[in-house]
Amino acid sequence: MPADDLKAYATSSSTDFYALLDLTPHSSQKELDRQWRKTALKYHPDKVGASDAAAGEKFHLAQIGYDLLSDPAAKAVYDCARGARERKRREREVFEGRRACFLVCWGVMRWAGKVGSKIGRLCSTEYGIRIP
Repeated sequence: MPADDLKAYATSSSTDFYALLDLTPHSSQKELDRQWRKTALKYHPDKVGASDAAAGEKFHLAQIGYDLLSDPAAKAVYDCARGARERKRREREVFEGRRACFLVCWGVMRWAGKVGSKIGRLCSTEYGIRIP
């Protein structure tokens, strides 16, 4: 695959190629080659049958992942984009957790009518939420 296509795929793909190839971001080229062979044999259409579309798709993604992780420039772009996606996912999870706690605490506080209750103190100390 051409280098420009690899870089474009690195920024737009939501596929985790490290997980697909069972690698860590710090794996060597030798480990990448070994895992690529293992994954290719596992999902190759000649091995699993041409009728298994999911395996064919995984084989295709594994081929793209191997090409992308073999090229140092494309790998750097992919690692940067992957890190940004992971940070965004974690931020979203933290936000949703705080939002859920706030809604629960606010609902209980309104229902009980006690601003200084145990639940209010728990929300304010654990999640940094201040309830009026």
